[in-house]
This record gives sequence, structure tokens and C-alpha cells, in this order.
Amino acid sequence: MEGRHFCRVFHDGDEHAVEKLVESVFGDFLEGKYWRWKYKENPYFDPNLVAVAEENGELVGCNHWLLRDLKISHSAVDKAVLAADVAVRPDHRGKGLGRDLLQFLRSSDVVKKR
Repeated sequence: MEGRHFCRVFHDGDEHAVEKLVESVFGDFLEGKYWRWKYKENPYFDPNLVAVAEENGELVGCNHWLLRDLKISHSAVDKAVLAADVAVRPDHRGKGLGRDLLQFLRSSDVVKKR
């Protein structure tokens, strides 16, 4: 079925495809090493907070969220989820992938439990 995408959580085998996609969108930043710097090497990286969109077995979009410490007051700190980058291949834009990726993570059990 052409033109149909579905969203799912990042899996171990997705790393290269996600890195390549993010580099194609944000390639000028950090000489293409943006994804590895901001996500994979980040001590707060949680693969369950990365959603990917697949179409015909190919990764065409991704959305990353990061876990952060949120300082509520001088003595109170809580965990919060920060919505971060959305990357969609140019030839797949305007099809609702970004919206679907955001909705997918927003409604996931991982985010609700944070």
C-alpha cells in the first residue's frame, strides 16, 4: 500500500537509518554528527522516547524526546519529557507524518509514566 505510513518505537536496528535521516535534515549542524551528539551520546537518551515512521519498510520520519530534570523549586526536582527534533524526508512532507509522530509519543505509555 503506497502512501501509508505507521509509527512505532525505535528498535536496535534503526540506528543507522535514523542517523542518516537526521543528518539529511540537520546535516550542516556539527558536520553531520548531530544525532550522535544530541541523542545517542546523551546520558539521558532513552530509545523508548524515539518514534519512527515507516512506509513500505523504509524509515521516512522520526521524532525524538529527551528525559530531563525539571527544577520546580530550590529543593524539588522532577523528571520531565522534552519534545525535541522531528525529521521527515522532504519527499514525505505534507502527509501528516510529523503530526502522527508527535501524537504517537504523546500517547505512549512511556511518556505517560514519566
